[in-house]
Amino acid sequence: QMAKYFKSYAEKFTANRSKQMDALVRASKAFMDMKKYSDAKKCVDLATTVYKKYKDKTKIDPVAASKAYFTLGKIRQKELDDIALRGKSERQVQQQLKKKTKALEPVLKAYATVIELGVGEWTIRSTYQIGKSFVDFASAFENQTLFGRKEQKDASKIKIISGLEKYYTKAMEKFYWNVNTAWEQNIKSEWVDKSKNEFTRLAYKKGYLFEKIGMIFKNSPIPRGMSKEEVTAYKDVLEEKYLEALDAALPKYEEGFYAAKELGITGSKWVDSLTSRVAFINPSSKILSETITERMTGKISEKISEKQ
Repeated sequence: QMAKYFKSYAEKFTANRSKQMDALVRASKAFMDMKKYSDAKKCVDLATTVYKKYKDKTKIDPVAASKAYFTLGKIRQKELDDIALRGKSERQVQQQLKKKTKALEPVLKAYATVIELGVGEWTIRSTYQIGKSFVDFASAFENQTLFGRKEQKDASKIKIISGLEKYYTKAMEKFYWNVNTAWEQNIKSEWVDKSKNEFTRLAYKKGYLFEKIGMIFKNSPIPRGMSKEEVTAYKDVLEEKYLEALDAALPKYEEGFYAAKELGITGSKWVDSLTSRVAFINPSSKILSETITERMTGKISEKISEKQ
């Protein structure tokens, strides 16, 4: 009934374009709650069409436009999430990857439009969602179907894990912007808090990527037919690879700590995890004697004065 009446209102009362768009967004959300995504997309597509057609002819509330494009982004994100990197062959998985990569573009475009509108919290929300899109894409990429024997799967896993950092970096740039902008422009929002959590989580995961690779080497199966001496030498090589991975992880953990310190992020379990791993790898690291001071924020701003 909610979807029906909001949709009917949008069709009958078109004099106020802002209210028309708002009604279409509300109808779209109702359809989404009912998992009628096709109907939801039709409503929000109409809302964005209204904005594009009338934005230069009549005054349209930028909040209404922001809500419309944000809702479109959420629908596009649902379509993106539904593309799983699964298949019965490497070719099928690669086809799914191409499809998923292409589906990421309209998600980013919808949220970028909200950011261009520059409305306070909606800018923060959309910036967070862009970052989250990169995080979710990385997660799907990491958990794709692997093929072959265990050693082949391990080799593929190492290659995949090595490619995740670029997605984390893109996401962290967005979360960093949110947290830093909140401090500069006196913004307080749950989306800023979420950005702090995701930023520090990814700072930890950036280092842990190397540890994952190290553990794959360390737990690699010993080839059959080796002599006792060869087995010992092989294990030594694997252990050396593991230690090299720890050495590579250390600066990433330290970098994450200093980034959190710069942003004044306190009380984070992920910062605790960062320092814990640093202490394990290098107990003499100077970050273990450093502390982080919180940067304070105030009330939510109406407009974001400096866009991305």
